Amino acid sequence: MVELKFERKDSLSRQDAVRRLRAIADALDGNDRRAELELGSETIDFPVAPDIRFELEVELDDDELELEIELKWSVKEAAPKTPSGSSRSD
Repeated sequence: MVELKFERKDSLSRQDAVRRLRAIADALDGNDRRAELELGSETIDFPVAPDIRFELEVELDDDELELEIELKWSVKEAAPKTPSGSSRSD
């Protein structure tokens, strides 16, 4: 079951692509367990774990270069920890 799916493809100037990457980095920065990312008129909010898998792929094929950056993390790690049980005495 997919709880969140956001996909957007744009043709950007080099400077706008840099701004978009910086916005993503800023959203992931800090100690918060959630990130908020503004993309034009849209805003997405998602959980962020302290540890992230980072994948980088560069592929040159004839006259086109593809740079793919993929970040993955467990949403279970991103969720705030709650006590698994509590003992109570009256």
